[in-house]
Amino acid sequence: MKEDQGQSVVAILFRDCDGTRSSPRSEWDDKRKSIVSGFKLAGLRTGVAMVPKTKSECWLLCAVQEGQSYRDCARFEELSGNDSSEKGAPKKVLREALGEEGTSELLNDLIRNGTIDPIRIDMPSFNAFKEDLEEAIRIAMKE
Repeated sequence: MKEDQGQSVVAILFRDCDGTRSSPRSEWDDKRKSIVSGFKLAGLRTGVAMVPKTKSECWLLCAVQEGQSYRDCARFEELSGNDSSEKGAPKKVLREALGEEGTSELLNDLIRNGTIDPIRIDMPSFNAFKEDLEEAIRIAMKE
């Protein structure tokens, strides 16, 4: 609880996994566990690891993929985290799906107008984030 204001705090630490096809399979899990351990060591029960696999653009691709929004999205977590990859770099794939650069302004507008509905995204790394966030909020509400 933030004692000076009498409010609970939920802290979110965001870090793309940035893995490539040659990265160890445990990379995402290792990064996530490291963040969770850091929050525990600091005594923050409401700390949340936000670690998209491989990048946050993969989560957004789930919603904007042509013709099958929100279906078969786990496959995006296998894209390369290397932005200079000729094929399959999440930023490039997202740009192609949107028909333009995925700026924060555009993406915020797509969320606000309902084109991107975060509740419908079903991907292992996103689900881990959602579950951790929900638990942190439950804990914060009790404090």
